[in-house]
Amino acid sequence: QRSPVKVYEKGDSCSITSLAYTRTSELVSSNMRGQLKTWDLRSNSQTPVTTSSQGAGVTCLARHPTQSHILVAGGGDGVLAVWDLRSPSHPTTLLSAHKAALSEVQFHPTQPDHLFTCSQGGDICHWNGASIRRGGGPLDSFNQMDNLNTTSPWLSSEAVKHKVETHSLVAKQPLPVNSLDVVGHSVVFGGDNEAFYVLHNVI
Repeated sequence: QRSPVKVYEKGDSCSITSLAYTRTSELVSSNMRGQLKTWDLRSNSQTPVTTSSQGAGVTCLARHPTQSHILVAGGGDGVLAVWDLRSPSHPTTLLSAHKAALSEVQFHPTQPDHLFTCSQGGDICHWNGASIRRGGGPLDSFNQMDNLNTTSPWLSSEAVKHKVETHSLVAKQPLPVNSLDVVGHSVVFGGDNEAFYVLHNVI
């Protein structure tokens, strides 16, 4: 058995729901109060560097695979919050993702313009952020501010709200879907019905 190199005995005052490394020396924790706390693992301090809130309890976290300052948090209210950790006072974008609590959110590991979510309501959704890059509409002003080749489209609040394409991957499941993962062109998901399913050609 290994001994922990560091223990945060009072990391929170309520249930911790998710943890995500944003760098090797930094992580974010979330709780049922809707708080996100950033921790500097190099410090001897037992208090977080920042504490932010998105309202309802946070149920899951996902870090952008190539831009570690971008974090997506799923809520118990079905809302998906996109955070820019460089300015963590409030979410960059809030999206009404599901009618029930989100169970898990995952960026595609090599095509992070694609995001996948599942919920306790039995939904599995694909969020296609690549559609934001196609220009027109709300993107016109966004293109003047940022080069989309280097900036994630998820950080453009208006563009995400108006341009992102969202669709269900399968029919609504009768029981909660608790977990999913994505690799290549495939998604796997499973839940309370004790089965898991593999889908191909999702991108």
